[in-house]
Amino acid sequence: MKTVMVMVCVAVTLGLSAPAASVDGARTATSPSLPEVNGVLRELDGVEVLTLWGTSYEMGYSHGFLLGPRIMEVWDRELVQGYWNLYAEYLPRTLEVAAIPPHHLNEFEGMLAGMTDNPDVELYVPQLGREFGVDDLIALNCSSFPRCEAMAVWGDLTEDGSTIAARNFGYAVVPYSYPGTTMLDNTLLIAYDPSRTGARRHFTVAWPGIIGCITGMNEAGVTLFINNGGDGQDILHSPNPPTPHSVYPCPLVMREILEVGNTDDPVYAAFEIFQSVRISKGWIVTVASPHTGGIVETAGVIEADSEGQVLRLSSDDYPHNPNRIFACNSYQKYHHVTYDVQYRAMQLGVRLISQVGGWKLGDGAVQAIMAFGSSVGGVSATQHSLILHPNDLTFDVYIAKVVEGVLRNAIYCVAHPFVWSDLWVGDS
Repeated sequence: MKTVMVMVCVAVTLGLSAPAASVDGARTATSPSLPEVNGVLRELDGVEVLTLWGTSYEMGYSHGFLLGPRIMEVWDRELVQGYWNLYAEYLPRTLEVAAIPPHHLNEFEGMLAGMTDNPDVELYVPQLGREFGVDDLIALNCSSFPRCEAMAVWGDLTEDGSTIAARNFGYAVVPYSYPGTTMLDNTLLIAYDPSRTGARRHFTVAWPGIIGCITGMNEAGVTLFINNGGDGQDILHSPNPPTPHSVYPCPLVMREILEVGNTDDPVYAAFEIFQSVRISKGWIVTVASPHTGGIVETAGVIEADSEGQVLRLSSDDYPHNPNRIFACNSYQKYHHVTYDVQYRAMQLGVRLISQVGGWKLGDGAVQAIMAFGSSVGGVSATQHSLILHPNDLTFDVYIAKVVEGVLRNAIYCVAHPFVWSDLWVGDS
């Protein structure tokens, strides 16, 4: 992978017990002594990559120091403008129920300290009459993410029997009005090399200020995607009101799975973790792993909301095929809502290629299927797409483009190929 531009700043089990989050929106974090920046921001083949290493605090500090102004931009566009005049109400309601594991709280505290030490960051927010704080970072990481499509195929369906996992991330892009192109313009890969015991290297596709997993893979090939579960029960309307600090942001749970989750049988291990926590709303999580003889289930989908969850396997799909699984935004098993047109489009695409055509699936076929799914659902935009190979830790990244005010969905744009060593400083 060729490094096109380098911007380097150097030298300047689940653990889900959560401390109470404050509700004043102005918690501060200070660094007792200015640490080194354990991070590098690079552009590889046209894609920004932020590589971080060290403790949770050190990685958070480096994230905040290197991307501070852009964190403020994403937060302002996504939450302050997104909620209009309701952010002051949204913040305390979110913080009252949010459960943030201590190491993730340390990462947020480090992030704010890094932002504070960056002279280009203005933390005072005139609209709110106060300074930006750790609570605002927590709120950003509790926000929702719209429509998506995901799939995994393996075994007899693929050219070499290995797993191919793919996802489209759908999010509105309106170039000249809200939400604009802020999220699209700030899309980047974040590669984590954590120093805590038992932690694995992993990467996510995210935005400045986001530490959870939306799309990601770890060094064992465990791959996770999150989709919005539009039919799920929201915590705010739950018949079982939450106790304070008892609801976990789903992307943070997924980040924990990537970092320290069991890799012997990743699908069941991830499901056990989700069974141990309560989440805020409807989420649909795809788990894929390398197709090997030692793993019971190569891939599965966790369909969950604030009231519970189920695990959907390839054997639950109809018509049945043991080597494929799909996920979109409607539950196929949990609530038996099966009307999702993107789901049916991807399912049809695989059947046409593999059964009618008699071909094995490779990247080209998977890209065509994901393009079909992206085009039929009426989604405003597919901001990013990925096609990943968990068996050999390679992946292609597609990022949408706005050309003369017209958006070209990501899956139709150029592929940016990555191998695992591209993500790590000194490994390439």
